[in-house]
Parts: sequence; C-alpha cells; structure tokens
Amino acid sequence: MCGRYAQGRAIPELLSRYAHLGGLLVATEQTLLTGYNITPGAYATVVFKDAVQAQLGPMRWGLVPRWAKSLETLKSKPINARSETADTGPMFRDAFRSGRCIVPAMGFYEWKGAKPPKQPYFIYRKGQDILSFAGLWSRWKQPDGAELVTFAILTTAANEAVKPVHDRMPCILQSESEEAEWVDPASKPARCKELLRPCPADEIALHPVSTAVNRPGYDSPELIQPLG
Repeated sequence: MCGRYAQGRAIPELLSRYAHLGGLLVATEQTLLTGYNITPGAYATVVFKDAVQAQLGPMRWGLVPRWAKSLETLKSKPINARSETADTGPMFRDAFRSGRCIVPAMGFYEWKGAKPPKQPYFIYRKGQDILSFAGLWSRWKQPDGAELVTFAILTTAANEAVKPVHDRMPCILQSESEEAEWVDPASKPARCKELLRPCPADEIALHPVSTAVNRPGYDSPELIQPLG
C-alpha cells in the first residue's frame, strides 16, 4: 500500500528530471503542487502523456474511472491499484491501456506496529532524489461539463528492505527507458505489466520519522528527517 508520500521538489527540478520524455508541457506553476505530506484526496503533480506530448499537471489522488455515473454513487475512489490485477480489473483496465502516468516522489511513508501508536517510516531509493512511481490516471467529465482528473499509484509485493514495515510498496520504474515506455500510449499493456515489480532491496533505505506526519495538512521538510 502507499497511503502517504513526499514529493517536495520545485517544478523546475521536475521538468529537468523528466526532460528525457521529450520536453514537457506544463500548466502554470500556481496550479502545480509539491509537498512533503501528500494525502489521499489531495492534488499532486503527475507526469502523463497524450498522443502528442508529455505533460506535467495537477491531478487528485483517488481514481475516478471515466465510466463513473456520479461521485455519489461510486463506492470507492482508490488511491492504490494492485499491479497483479490492474490490467484486468474493471476499475483500472481502461486506465492501464491508455492512462498510464508517473507520480514523482522523494519517497513514501509506512507505519510499523500492530496497534496505535504506530511508528512512521520514510522509505526512499538510495542516491535518487526524485523517483518515479508507476501510476494510472483518468479524466472524468462531471454532469456540469467540468473535468475531474484523478490518479492512483500501482503497488507490488514489498521487497526484503520494506517487508519488516509493510507487505506492499509502490511500483518504482527503474530507468529513464522504463519511464518512457510506461507513459507512452503506444506501449503494449503486456510489456508495461513486466515493468511492475519490486525495486531491488539493496537500493532502498528507510528510517523512522516524527509522528507529525500523521497530521493531514501538516507539511514540512522536517517530516522526512530521521527521528532524533
């Protein structure tokens, strides 16, 4: 699972990081969001590609499929999609075919412990300041004609580094070529599914962090710092 993550990098840094995708179109910086405590239902900056160009734009975390009749009747707006079944499940299969995206992140949070108070950990990839979660996105047209653009993060079984804290982790794309394949609408879904596997355990680092991260809306670089 991935229920909280840190992005925390300025838009120019993200544009430079993903320049290999072909020169990103970008919305005004006022609408692009970064932060160290991104929570379900919040807007975050996502990299996606249409038939013409890669783009950097804001999306709400919690996927609403394009076939949804209304937000009120939709039973769930999932923040995660299991990589093992996302290509066939009715909630995600359309997005898996034509709505693959990258969710830039510095790392993610997980909580260890059988019952409260659980200890939060920050989990990240060694030597890589901005890494790429594989995601799915969808554009849903509201009854008044306005569009709602949403996303979910794909997860996989935890590797040996993450497993002591949680049994799932985000799917992390492992090279620029994988990132390009993933967001390309022309890529075959079967090949894209091959990219969804745990990041090698020896590339992952983690440390306990302050329980301040438990508070939605609290945002500070201090949240990713080691406890004590």
